[in-house]
Amino acid sequence: MPGHASEPNDHPLLRNLNDPQREAVRHAHGPLLILAGAGSGKTTVITRRIAWLIEEEGVQPGSILAMTFTNKAAEEMRERVQRLVSVPASQMWVSTFHSFCTRILRREGDRTPVGRDFVIFDPSDQKSLVKQVLAELKLPEKQFHPKKVLELISDFKNRCLLPEEAREEALDPWTRKVLDAYDLYQKGLKNHRACDFDDLLLWTERLFRDTAMQSVYAERFKFILVDEYQDTNRAQYLLVQHLARRHHNICVVGDEDQCLAKGTRIRLADGRERPIEKLAPGDLVLAGRGSGEFGPAKVLKTSARSRNGLGIRITTESGRRLLSTAEHVHFAGYRLGSTPQLHFVYLMRKQGVGWRLGTSQTHTRGQVKPVVGFLQRARQEHADEVWVLSTHGSEQEARLQEEIWSLRYQLPTLPFVPRKGESTHGLVHDARAIRQVFAAVDSQAGAKRLLVDLGMAVEVPHHRAQASTGKRRQVVVTLCGDRRGKSPMHRISMVGQDAGDRRVLEGLGLSVRPAKAGSSSWRVETCAASFSEVRKTADRIRKHLEADILLQARLGASPGRESSSLPFLPACNVKPGMALFDGEGGLEVVAKVERVPLKAEVFDLDIEGVHNFIANGCLTHNSIYGWRGADIRNILDFQQDFPEAMRIELLQNYRSTEKILDAASQVISNNSQRVEGKGALRTDLGEGESILFKLCDEGRLEAEWVVQRIQELRYQEPDAKIAVLYRANWQSRQMEEALRAQNLAYRLVGGVKFYERQEVKDLISYLRLISNPFDLVSFRRCVNAPTRGVGPTTLGKIEGAIPEGGTPLEGLAVLLRSGELKGRAQREMGKFLDLFQRAAGEREAQGLAGLVKWVLQESGYLQSLEDEATLEAEGRIRNLEEFLSAAAEMESLGLRLSEFLDRITLAADTDQIEEAAHLSLMTIHCAKGLEFPFVFVVGMEEDVFPNRNARETPEGLEEERRLFYVAITRAQRRLTLSAARRRRIMGTEMLAMPSRFLREIPPEALTAPIRWGTEIYQAGEGVRPGSSFSRGGGGASVATELQRIRSFFDRAKEPSAPAAQNATPPPEPFEPQDASAFPAGTRVKSARFGLGSILAASGRGDGLTYTVRFDQGGDKRIMARFGGLERA
Repeated sequence: MPGHASEPNDHPLLRNLNDPQREAVRHAHGPLLILAGAGSGKTTVITRRIAWLIEEEGVQPGSILAMTFTNKAAEEMRERVQRLVSVPASQMWVSTFHSFCTRILRREGDRTPVGRDFVIFDPSDQKSLVKQVLAELKLPEKQFHPKKVLELISDFKNRCLLPEEAREEALDPWTRKVLDAYDLYQKGLKNHRACDFDDLLLWTERLFRDTAMQSVYAERFKFILVDEYQDTNRAQYLLVQHLARRHHNICVVGDEDQCLAKGTRIRLADGRERPIEKLAPGDLVLAGRGSGEFGPAKVLKTSARSRNGLGIRITTESGRRLLSTAEHVHFAGYRLGSTPQLHFVYLMRKQGVGWRLGTSQTHTRGQVKPVVGFLQRARQEHADEVWVLSTHGSEQEARLQEEIWSLRYQLPTLPFVPRKGESTHGLVHDARAIRQVFAAVDSQAGAKRLLVDLGMAVEVPHHRAQASTGKRRQVVVTLCGDRRGKSPMHRISMVGQDAGDRRVLEGLGLSVRPAKAGSSSWRVETCAASFSEVRKTADRIRKHLEADILLQARLGASPGRESSSLPFLPACNVKPGMALFDGEGGLEVVAKVERVPLKAEVFDLDIEGVHNFIANGCLTHNSIYGWRGADIRNILDFQQDFPEAMRIELLQNYRSTEKILDAASQVISNNSQRVEGKGALRTDLGEGESILFKLCDEGRLEAEWVVQRIQELRYQEPDAKIAVLYRANWQSRQMEEALRAQNLAYRLVGGVKFYERQEVKDLISYLRLISNPFDLVSFRRCVNAPTRGVGPTTLGKIEGAIPEGGTPLEGLAVLLRSGELKGRAQREMGKFLDLFQRAAGEREAQGLAGLVKWVLQESGYLQSLEDEATLEAEGRIRNLEEFLSAAAEMESLGLRLSEFLDRITLAADTDQIEEAAHLSLMTIHCAKGLEFPFVFVVGMEEDVFPNRNARETPEGLEEERRLFYVAITRAQRRLTLSAARRRRIMGTEMLAMPSRFLREIPPEALTAPIRWGTEIYQAGEGVRPGSSFSRGGGGASVATELQRIRSFFDRAKEPSAPAAQNATPPPEPFEPQDASAFPAGTRVKSARFGLGSILAASGRGDGLTYTVRFDQGGDKRIMARFGGLERA
């Protein structure tokens, strides 16, 4: 009599399993739902469960049906089971759903319209038939594209709906016509005695609706197992239900929800943060839209559940922490330039040979173009997959760990192929000896045990070999991979050489084109707004070509495709040294990964369209169920259909000193929107150093002073970790230039270095082309910035028309005269050429800063950003304003255009200095959740911090104060605040008022009291009595400005009212010096936006900006010098 499930835990089939795994294996009868996290050993559980049924429960192999999604997975499962049992397992049915249905229809097809001797139409056959149908129905392919028609037919079939049944859903004429095509298409299949892939599921499900037929097969398959159950569609779900209805011995395995821990801070669309558990459907979060761009995205749904199992805590080099379930998917990978030099221990697999351990460095040495070390090894040895197991600071540590694992898990360390070199007599050079070693050990068993013991996802390697033919083919699916339009698009791509494969893809309705001119290779590239549709297409390709799917996200701000993209990776497989995306598109390096107990509520979000959000400053992806195209109802319905089902979850796998905290508590106490009775912060770290405030003469001197203090700190503490924080990205420019001048390495966190930002490079391309009309590279960049409707074809025509020895602009002139350009292209290119024909005169008349202003206005670039009216566009405008300030600075030093451009080039070149992890520059938003021993907060001025927009409302001002609170509390040991008396805004040098927040700091927390009143402007470093504070025009006199500042600080000395009125009052409303300026309430008109009313004005001179509420266009910020506003 077979043994029973009460066997001891040393039973071979239970050995090395944890308690939930053992429970799943030994569960004999009744429905079983296994929720398995990535890397939880689910494949081992499935195969051992099957073996347990055969060996210990006496179940005949032919009574077991195991369903999976790929032939490869089915074959591997069959082989593993056979190795575990003592009887032949060939009678066991292990297959994909489609293979199972084909086998049933070959036996019982006479009971269906397709018969038993049917042929299976491939995608090419399907396309030909549907084209015939469309022609017969006189439906134009332009409106009824064969691909779209077939997709809708497939959707109906996967829901087990025939044409007449689907008509109830046809509420529009287009769908009704598609159903006519569906009906005729099915008749065509019948005439050909054929069926398509979806028919295999459809007709088998229909067959099992017959009670007698269902009884036969439900009796035969007494035990049913389904892997990847969350991937099943409705037809597959119904098939399983028919078969399990008799015995109820059904076991399904599904992915565990991917979740983040309670308290995780999620960045909202307005820049604030909120705990994940406080979010609700309809809330707007800030999400990546592709290539470093961010924008608002709607929360479609939220999920929450209790978790008692393994958690993964990731800590980055800058100190960010993210706690999630082990299976939560991040965007992570090794990237040269970001990943530090480490030593890896890796596990490598080669089909037909086995598995081996090895060590390597991050960066290879000796190559013209370095690569990640383990990738080079994989290529040299033609390996199929690589897992990074551990990272180490030295080669000796890595080799020690390799040796221990090699002995413990019986894994070879020899290469798969003989090594080349001068020596030829070693074991690593002997092919025959290498084969003998791998034949002598079961390296696969040891490798799988090692991965499971490390809590890693076996099915998600860190590298898969890729080829254009054979089994290594990859379908690359890129989240937010295309940002050419207004909405993010998701891309799918594949390359190959096989002509047969090409025909298959064309049959699927995909556009296949040559990889490059004259090549026999081909490529497929297409995109869609729905990630679910892209995944469906990828799954169809995989089904027909047995290719692997590589999921990645292109969310980074770096210009290179590789550095802007990162693969999808479960948290349990994230390793130190990997790069994550931060909350502004930069790369954040993982410093530490810990496996910790997680007994708490966990949450997840489903984000509309882009499927990502910012959690604790890092971009991560949302719930897999929301977008993968599977029907999550299947898991939910399983628990309803089988209420007696057993459910098993496979889940195993302090800061600041007293003075700093006193300052933070006092500042935030001025906010009215606070929790009642909330006490002040406390610490056990002692009183600590006082806060230093420094007022410098102007912005450049402020940056130089901060750099000097950093150098002093470095001399005292060479490894000191320092952060320079600022309110907005545009403020980084002067700090970057001051650091470069001293050859100091720094790391810009959460952003792109100033002169590498897209809008800055666009503007530079205009200036370069003005300076050098032969610059074809700059021409190519600026000709379509802003968009002018110039595609590759038009650009090719322009370049083809360039006369020998001529310039791109001359080529454009030739093409315009030929009349070959039409419509918008003719108009826009005519304006573009006219711009540069006038530029020479403007260059002489305007001077450097004037030329930059002129280009911004005449090119339409600034207007295009103002029209966009988004937070992102506003940030880009501020960067352009800062660029204009840089031009004004250089002009004041006597530099000409060419010399200015040379300085920018040299600045970019010095950016090649290795980034330093111990000196970080970042916005305060990016610093949330981080901590540093030494913190500098620069730009503590009105209109900068608080910024000029936020202080217009009480809510905005309170949010700015909360942000200042964040800045203060980033410091652990020493906090330094700085401001400038003068600041260049849009190239104009103006007096700046110190931030109201400075007065809210208790005097006892400062090194010396801040002297409030006009003396703050009359004493201190760098003051030049009698100097002009407004060279650029439009500014007030020094006496006028000082009088305004005196009034401000006199009011600031008055006793404060309770609650919200405790906050420092704002200065008098700015009264513009320009007589043409409009006061609030004035009715104005704009040629572009129509009639409106002035809500507010900020800035002065060339920086004067109105907030206007237009009757038709809503609220817009318009710069007075460009807006063309007139009194209505």
